[in-house]
Amino acid sequence: MLVVGTSCTGKTRTLYEAVAEVLPDWQLVQPSSDAHLVRILLRGLPARTVIWLDELQNKLTRLSDGVIAAKSMEALLSTRSVGRLLFVGTIWPHELHALQQRPSPEEAAAGAGAIRDVLGLSFTIVVPDTFSKVELADAPADPRLKIAIETASRASVDNQALKVAQVLAGGSQLVRRLRGDPSEPGAFSPGARAVVRAAGDLRRCGMPNPLPSWALEGASIGYLRGHVPPPGSDWFETALVDLTAAATLENPLTGPPTLDIHIDGVPALTPVGGTQPDGALTECYHMHDFLFEDHVLENGEAPTAATLWDTLVRNSSLIPDRAAPKLARDAEGRGLYVIAAALLEVSANRGYARNARTRARAMIETVETVNRPPRVWTPRPSSGRREDLARRIDALALAPGTTEFEELRELAATGSRRAIRALVEVLEGNRLDVAANEELLRLADRGVRAARRARVLDQRISKLRSRLLRGRGRAGPVLFGALARRDGQGDCDELVTYVHAARPAAAAALMTLYRARVPTGRLVGLDVDANPVFVTAPATSIQRNNEAGGS
Repeated sequence: MLVVGTSCTGKTRTLYEAVAEVLPDWQLVQPSSDAHLVRILLRGLPARTVIWLDELQNKLTRLSDGVIAAKSMEALLSTRSVGRLLFVGTIWPHELHALQQRPSPEEAAAGAGAIRDVLGLSFTIVVPDTFSKVELADAPADPRLKIAIETASRASVDNQALKVAQVLAGGSQLVRRLRGDPSEPGAFSPGARAVVRAAGDLRRCGMPNPLPSWALEGASIGYLRGHVPPPGSDWFETALVDLTAAATLENPLTGPPTLDIHIDGVPALTPVGGTQPDGALTECYHMHDFLFEDHVLENGEAPTAATLWDTLVRNSSLIPDRAAPKLARDAEGRGLYVIAAALLEVSANRGYARNARTRARAMIETVETVNRPPRVWTPRPSSGRREDLARRIDALALAPGTTEFEELRELAATGSRRAIRALVEVLEGNRLDVAANEELLRLADRGVRAARRARVLDQRISKLRSRLLRGRGRAGPVLFGALARRDGQGDCDELVTYVHAARPAAAAALMTLYRARVPTGRLVGLDVDANPVFVTAPATSIQRNNEAGGS
């Protein structure tokens, strides 16, 4: 059984009450990770056991332990020779969508398809994140619930879909402190908001909860947005005090517990102990899931700060083992190839050498493909008037001047097929220009065969974009390539948005678009704002290229 819903909607509580009501005498096991789940399953479970899988995406990962766990679960659920078992889990909608996507070829080769198979055996219950006025009409006469409904009504846009559960959980109040006017009482300071944005992006890029203090402090500098602290300032420590105040109140070891600790929202960050890869203890902070979900909705397609990646590379030895491959893949998806290469080296040293080699080859192939020289037109010797006209048309098509373009248009008006094709090619190469784009579409409407490609491409892009929005992930790479070929108004910006969402195919397509616009120099990747990184000197490896150009 799988309960799906956004943060602070009552997924875990709903599942707990159901299990306690229906199976009160069954025993329960709660694995803490995918590796722990594998150990439990391989050791064997007695009949009448509930396996509690809160945050299912952390148990069915696409790493080796997650794949083994999925295969073991499928085997147990498909056989009649074992006693009754119940796997129950909770997950966010977008995390479930990610698990349901078809794995990449290298993930499929490792058996990651078993995750989709076992999800297909689940009975899914969706917990809504809002209540309607009609549903709340029969609510119990509880003063706390009344206050929650009034608070949710003030925050609602249409006063119809109310996030009452989020208010009761303290999530809505927390977001108000983050998003509201900084001058309001209780609002987070600019430093605290920078730490929250850094924490959200660290998790978005692949760092797991809890987040180490060194990563938060190093990354947060880039999120201050003009509020640069003076040298020696204790702004980071002050921000942590602001963000962890509620957690301090509810911790009996650091402060007296109170009944109203969430009146200003649940804790944004909760201090916890953690361990480094070498086993040493380190200070960490758990980012509240509701805050992270809000961050993804608000900033899921925003660029990351350069300080985030600089901090991760400088402290790569402190990155958790399982986070290194995810961070490398995310950096690759953003076109940050030098950073991805450095993180892949960490992955290889942590036991993920096969994955590291595969990803490194993919990046090298992308750079070589993008920088492959285009075919150059070479005029042939003239053998008569017709040949001279053909040479003239080809020369006009390559000339950038207005006079040459007008002459080419006049030749096309005479009905010369070669001139028409050349004119269409020139117009297709200038689709950023509104007038050129309109003329191209007029030619298509007039039935000019060569110009129909533009109309067909526009229609295909619209269909692919619609399929991608409906969750058809395989439409993405085709859409990105089509946008790069068209290079019309808004196409570059749209590709940049997909790059900030860390889609590897979008980064490669955007690099192809940049290469077509700037044919000189060697394009070796993108920077954190998805701008092109060029180098002029030849080099023998992608790592050296990126070091020369910077990211």
